[in-house]
Amino acid sequence: MARIIFIRHGQAAFGSQRYDSLTDLGKAQAKAVGDHFSACKVSFDRVVAGEPERQQASAALALSVMNTPRDVAVCSDFNEYDHMGIIDAAHPLIARSHPHLTEALDARFSNHTFQPFFEEALSLWVGGMPLPSGVESFGAFAGRVRSGLMGLAADLAPRETVAVFSSGGAIAMALGVALNLSPSESMALSWELVNGGYSTLRVGKRGIRLMDANVSAHLALLGREWVTYR
Repeated sequence: MARIIFIRHGQAAFGSQRYDSLTDLGKAQAKAVGDHFSACKVSFDRVVAGEPERQQASAALALSVMNTPRDVAVCSDFNEYDHMGIIDAAHPLIARSHPHLTEALDARFSNHTFQPFFEEALSLWVGGMPLPSGVESFGAFAGRVRSGLMGLAADLAPRETVAVFSSGGAIAMALGVALNLSPSESMALSWELVNGGYSTLRVGKRGIRLMDANVSAHLALLGREWVTYR
């Protein structure tokens, strides 16, 4: 059976001007997942990543500690959604419907104030809220991730293992295809995906099937602080 292993990037610089870069912990998480695969004698025949820096850097760091090809093919189908575009579009809507969320966020930015606001913003996005030009709709996002997954699966050789370094939303959509979930149900999975965790899809005559999901024991063994979600 061929396999596609989706690996979530390491912790990004949440709340900073350079969100798309990895924190020191994020860099360590990326190396830890590479060490884990190396210890398990898992090698990749091909490696794919989306365009964001955090995905590219995670791939490079993981591969640096593995005995596996280090060339990374770039596929924009596995880019994450535009979270800033979604936030900007949702803010005035949430300010009217749930003013306590925007007031708390505007008064003090923290994970505690951001998370409930962001969950509401994504709910509006999934529900089809109006978007300015240039911000991708949820339907378009779900469609391109599915297209990328199906194209990759169709191109696999028997017993080939391909690693895809991506982000929580895109990985959740890919898992949803294997589980036959609706796009909105798939999106809900994204909240639980760990930085530096991985999920494996098996590809064969019976289609694309889930083999494992959100594996993160290699991080938990290093300490609780290694298990993060941004």
